[in-house]
Amino acid sequence: RNPSGRVEGRLVVTALPLENDVTFDDVRLSSTGKLSGLNLGGIAAGRDLTQGALTFEAGNSGLAARGTATLAGIASQVAVEMDFTDGPATQVIQKVTVSAAPDAAQIAALGLEHQEVGLDGTAGVKLELVGRRGGRSELSVRADLGRMAVKAERLNWSKPAGRAAVADLLVVLDRERFAGIERLRIDGEGVSVQAVLEWPPLDRQGRGARRVRLARAVLAPGTDVQGEIVWPAAEGQPWQVRLNGPSLDISAEMARREVPAKPGEEVRGPPFNAELRVDRLILGPRRVMTGVLARSDNDGLISRSARITGRAGTGPFELSILPSGQAQRRSLTITAQDAGGLLTALDVMEDMRGGKLVLNASYDDSRADNPLSGTAEVTDFGMRNAPAIGKLLQAITVVGAIDAFSGPDLRFSRLVAPFRRTGDAIDLVDARAFSTSLGVTAKGRIDTGRRLFDIQGTVVPAYFINSLLGRVPLLGKLISPEAGGGLFAMSYGVKGPFDDPSVWVNPLSAVTPGFLRGLFGVFEGSPGGGGDAPRAPPPPPPAMRDGGQR
Repeated sequence: RNPSGRVEGRLVVTALPLENDVTFDDVRLSSTGKLSGLNLGGIAAGRDLTQGALTFEAGNSGLAARGTATLAGIASQVAVEMDFTDGPATQVIQKVTVSAAPDAAQIAALGLEHQEVGLDGTAGVKLELVGRRGGRSELSVRADLGRMAVKAERLNWSKPAGRAAVADLLVVLDRERFAGIERLRIDGEGVSVQAVLEWPPLDRQGRGARRVRLARAVLAPGTDVQGEIVWPAAEGQPWQVRLNGPSLDISAEMARREVPAKPGEEVRGPPFNAELRVDRLILGPRRVMTGVLARSDNDGLISRSARITGRAGTGPFELSILPSGQAQRRSLTITAQDAGGLLTALDVMEDMRGGKLVLNASYDDSRADNPLSGTAEVTDFGMRNAPAIGKLLQAITVVGAIDAFSGPDLRFSRLVAPFRRTGDAIDLVDARAFSTSLGVTAKGRIDTGRRLFDIQGTVVPAYFINSLLGRVPLLGKLISPEAGGGLFAMSYGVKGPFDDPSVWVNPLSAVTPGFLRGLFGVFEGSPGGGGDAPRAPPPPPPAMRDGGQR
């Protein structure tokens, strides 16, 4: 559009027949010269060429020009070759070469920067466009990324400036329309990617098998996979994603915290079906699963069905999500032979050691926030370096409680935790855990997003002794006149950050026979309890809030 500039040159006519009928082929021309101040609007992908300074040679058989210009705002070296002769469909009739060193801001101005990839510095780039008579064109791009810093946070990969890396891309055009990427390679220290993008034309119904074939993707330090991504077969159909390989690092994705939608507002993404098979799945620092097989059917909002198996810690685990028999509900089942290993890998908690986990719950999909309600049960586990429990035991200062320690761990025989999870908030309802030396009930909220406790409950030191004395004939009636009662118990509260919570204990409940009627029946019974539910513990007296026993 709107070509302008100045041309200086020499035109030579070497053959001009003096006949009535003269064709162009009968005339022989040649020319040489230079162009200055050249401006060509919209010459490449709608971008302008300005400030061109080129020398040229042209004749009946073709044209050649080379020099400098500003292309899309980037100072460039430009070379153009054209062939005017006849030939087959595969004949190269045009070849354009552009060399430049754009910086990150110029790349962003071209619309080539992805929001998930950060760039800083300059890249040496060479583009070569080859056009053929039959309408096919190939655009090859080679970029030297040695002087550019690249950071892909969601892939947990980065390359500092000064570390060698080269990108090589071959794009295919059919009559100037995108037709696929026949070659995509990125090679360097800590990175090796090889892929192909198949992009056939769609049929009249808008269907076609467009896909990315990933021959291999290595992103140090944790990813080495292959697979494919297939576009939806038709509008409304899901994407297909399949990945497999020795290792996949999703730690950056696991660490992301999405901005929650407003109440009643749904943020729907594209539906997808995914299948993952990896020997090693990295979820965070020192958080690894092995032998992972995962399948998921997601509608863009939630996983309608899913199954994940593998090993976490020292044992296998299995997670499944399935439609339940009730409308707008899905069931969630999790089993694990090493509960502590699984919870650590999922970044739920790092303090549990061992244990067998069985969790049964259901999602309520009639609500936009899809709350999850159910019961988790863990048997034969230990707690290590748990600040809340440590502070609670310090506040109790009862010898019987110390017997609960086995080595470095505080051991429990069983934990039963009815819960409801909404977003990052977990609400506990009459959760209980016990061992021969300690029994604990808990109710309240755990905010995993802000990592805050707000829990109240009852702690029973020397649990076995308490329970036993209440069952001794005659003596039990004297000590604990109420069936299932205990000799002593204390109410407590834990509030504040996970790493340093505040703990209060109400010692006034310590010698109240029958204070927790049915407490031991709850501990010893089924998840529903073997006796009446424990009464809510009384709030701490004002003295305890103002600097009492802590």
